[in-house]
Amino acid sequence: QLQLQLQPQVSMCYSFTASILTGSFAYSAVICCLLRNANYGRDIWNAIWIFFLGSMQWYDAYIWYLHDSGEDLKTCSFNNWLVTRMALTTIMLEPLGQLVGYMIGKKQWLGYKIVC
Repeated sequence: QLQLQLQPQVSMCYSFTASILTGSFAYSAVICCLLRNANYGRDIWNAIWIFFLGSMQWYDAYIWYLHDSGEDLKTCSFNNWLVTRMALTTIMLEPLGQLVGYMIGKKQWLGYKIVC
């Protein structure tokens, strides 16, 4: 008989502290990409992408803060509503951030080609 053992999964979204550390690490990487002397186009592109990913960690940290302070996340309080809308907006703008990062990195504005 085959028995499946599940390993506990470690993720970056399991506590307030983990979210703060991950968000700080992501924003540190953004600063490093932007301050490099080489000024490669990919660095700027990656900085914009990592900024969006790091922002999600800060929203997650705020949700953990609300949870740890005793707020019931099943109810839609103003804080819960606000951070959820901010996270959704960030997710929706991520493709646009990638496009802008590409254009800045390549120093090439696509303009009409994107629409058509």
